[in-house]
Amino acid sequence: MASVNHICHLCEEEEVFNAAVVWCGDCETFLCKDCERHHSRSKASKGHQTMDLNEYKKLPSFIVDIKSRCEMHDEKYDFYCKLHGAPCCVNCIKDNHKDCRDLDPLIEVLRNIKTSAKVSSLDKELSTLIGTFETVGKYLNSRTTSLQENKTESLKEIRNLCASINKHLDKIEKKIVDGLSVEFD
Repeated sequence: MASVNHICHLCEEEEVFNAAVVWCGDCETFLCKDCERHHSRSKASKGHQTMDLNEYKKLPSFIVDIKSRCEMHDEKYDFYCKLHGAPCCVNCIKDNHKDCRDLDPLIEVLRNIKTSAKVSSLDKELSTLIGTFETVGKYLNSRTTSLQENKTESLKEIRNLCASINKHLDKIEKKIVDGLSVEFD
């Protein structure tokens, strides 16, 4: 995920731009240190689970882009059904996941996704690919530079050769003109 400096959403509403330190998945809000302290003490939000911003930044983009509200029930997703591989709201559990036994709190799934074997393997493969692309990029840049230098050197040699040929042709022309001048004068 690209490195982005997140701003506290609550402060931003007051046109104050404090850096966020946590993400509250329940509120879908970035919070600065001060707002997070109030958020964790407020009766309405003290049960919310927050995620450190550094952890949030490590989440794969496909996780961050997941919609946080159920389109069917317009409720916040609270759980993740491992059997169906899908987030669910409380109403989804009642309607579609009554028999599912493997439901985990969504915030915990998000926290643990970074340590999942598949994500770890993908992360290593992506790092290897990035390294390979960087190496190829450096090689291509050095080849481009080398070719540019060769082109410049070749053009210089061609100009020198042309100058030498022109100088030689000028000598021949002068010799012929001088010879004709001597004969016809």
